[in-house]
Amino acid sequence: MFKLVALVFVVAAPTLAGILATAVMVSPDLMEEGGKWISVAVAVGTLIAVPVSYVVGKAINDLIKKG
Repeated sequence: MFKLVALVFVVAAPTLAGILATAVMVSPDLMEEGGKWISVAVAVGTLIAVPVSYVVGKAINDLIKKG
């Protein structure tokens, strides 16, 4: 199951990091200090991707086992 979770993480981490970085870029208040907030957004997105990858990987694994 670790390989499946790692594969989902490879897709989920840049996606979530990109979504949060885009949210910072479209927010005028945060863009004044863009470099700092974009880095924070990318780090948070990557951290959020860990449990998301586990849940999605487990769900896929369960579906494969039912199969």
